[in-house]
Amino acid sequence: MNVQVKEIEDIELPQALQLVESLYLELGESEDQANSLANRFLEKLVRSESSSILVVKEFITGKVVTLATLTESKAIFSCGKYGVLDEIYTVPKCRTMNGELNFKDEIKEFATGRGWGRIDVASPTDAWYRTVRFYRNQEYRLTVPKFKYIVDLAGAA
Repeated sequence: MNVQVKEIEDIELPQALQLVESLYLELGESEDQANSLANRFLEKLVRSESSSILVVKEFITGKVVTLATLTESKAIFSCGKYGVLDEIYTVPKCRTMNGELNFKDEIKEFATGRGWGRIDVASPTDAWYRTVRFYRNQEYRLTVPKFKYIVDLAGAA
């Protein structure tokens, strides 16, 4: 499948909204909640200067089939700025093509343009073996698992 990987444009936001809603539905949210969360997510991300959305589009149809969110962060261990690949969501019918996709070059180019010397991704558990295999195929190395602390903020997803 011939695809294009690029930063999202305003014209692609409706397709991105559908992908985010689908992700929330897969995670068990109700349709109403999925729609509300997706709208809030895109609104906040589009306004954010430290976050970016990359999309994978089919050349022939122009449909967005994959959405990747990246966030800029700073840390001593990275000697300054670095990127965090927060997540990648692909429509179910195209998930097998991700084995053929090579995001390394596009994400490396994106990172270089932002001055990032490193890109991190949260470590999925072994239960997500396909996800683990995908990142290994993209030449990511396992460093350490990630912990989280949830701060209860009004309106936070």
